[in-house]
Amino acid sequence: MKFLKYLGGIVATIVLSLLSSYLFQYPLFSVNPEKVSVSAIIAMLVGCGAIVVLIYIAMIFLNKHFKWYSTHEVCIVILISSLVFAVLMVFLFPYIDVPYSWIPAREGAVGYGVVLIQIFTIIPAVVSAIISLVYMIGNKDKQ
Repeated sequence: MKFLKYLGGIVATIVLSLLSSYLFQYPLFSVNPEKVSVSAIIAMLVGCGAIVVLIYIAMIFLNKHFKWYSTHEVCIVILISSLVFAVLMVFLFPYIDVPYSWIPAREGAVGYGVVLIQIFTIIPAVVSAIISLVYMIGNKDKQ
């Protein structure tokens, strides 16, 4: 039963994270680079990574309200889902096609945009995994 509880949280966070990364391609590819500054595009990419972190934060707050997991279990779910998400972003995300209607006629660097989304989402996910691991190790004696 505990395995299914972990699996449910892990799958939910991974699906939400992948979905947000996939849907983030639309605003990124729809901007006109001639009219939008590079700093605005970088802010959009940072926002893509921030959404992944917000999914983990939302999970923590929902867990405090509904009491699905103990603190240690939440850390385990975040750690595993972050690492699996990072692996899926590296090996699966580039092969998911972007709908051609999302890509403007002037866009020739879709692959480059996908790599940027990968970088800006994997880094916060790995940092979240590290924070979760450090918190688990630091509070190991409190269990």
